[in-house]
Amino acid sequence: MAAVMIERHWANLRARFTHRITNAGAQAVHDQSQPAKQRARGFRSREHFRIAIYIHGGRLDLYPASTAAES
Repeated sequence: MAAVMIERHWANLRARFTHRITNAGAQAVHDQSQPAKQRARGFRSREHFRIAIYIHGGRLDLYPASTAAES
């Protein structure tokens, strides 16, 4: 059973070990976008969704400087 699966995916396995390229970067971006998507429960436009991903992924401090310095 395992031999059949390896044989079926042999070209992909060989490419992975030859080029050392994975989809880990794309998966990391996807993982960061999911919390923003879940909190929003839908966006009116793709642009708003993209901005929410940047805000969540960048961990921006959105408080004014005076408020952040006082606490």
